[in-house]
Amino acid sequence: MTRLYLLTRATSYSAPEPIPMIARVLFPARPDFQVPAFLKLVRDNLNGVSAPEKDNGRISFKVEGTVVEMAASGKPVGWKLDQIMQYSSRWAVDQQSLATHGGQLILRVSGQDSPQQQAAKLTILVMMALDQAPAAQGVYWETAGQFVPVDTYRTLAIDADHASEIWVSTYVKGQGVGGATGCTRGMAAFGLRELETQNASEPPGELVARFRGLIDYLL
Repeated sequence: MTRLYLLTRATSYSAPEPIPMIARVLFPARPDFQVPAFLKLVRDNLNGVSAPEKDNGRISFKVEGTVVEMAASGKPVGWKLDQIMQYSSRWAVDQQSLATHGGQLILRVSGQDSPQQQAAKLTILVMMALDQAPAAQGVYWETAGQFVPVDTYRTLAIDADHASEIWVSTYVKGQGVGGATGCTRGMAAFGLRELETQNASEPPGELVARFRGLIDYLL
């Protein structure tokens, strides 16, 4: 079995600091999003929710030790679509609608909770946002660099055993005869090094499964 390597050129191990997680709910145009209904849903279903504060079009509140910031934008996400599709290749994505999306609802988490707790809360908050956003096209989980269609997001988010597939993406492609190469994206949000392997002896499907098993173990 081919060894998986941490992405690093350093001679000694130094874990990176966790980075804030951001999820962007994408829309065909500027989001028609009912903020009061969303905040009521949050208060009714989560513990430790503080009163919201408004500042220059941005709303912030706390959910226990997690700080949540949200804002709506009528501008598309600035990205390279071909790169996003590499990390979103595990499910069917309508590239045309994705390329022409016209607005986004941005949710960002940070704070004193662990990265795992923050990721879990952001996952739930996005689900609640989708409940208030029937026109949403899907979710761009920024630290994983992947776009997840609405139905796929809901399926993964409600299953604790599969939520990490939203948080950390894998990019795997065939190499040589029956082999593969690949890497992860999103581990840095948890203060962990990304994984990479080259010239793996197993085919792409098996390498993805091995990546996923190791991701779940580390998280």
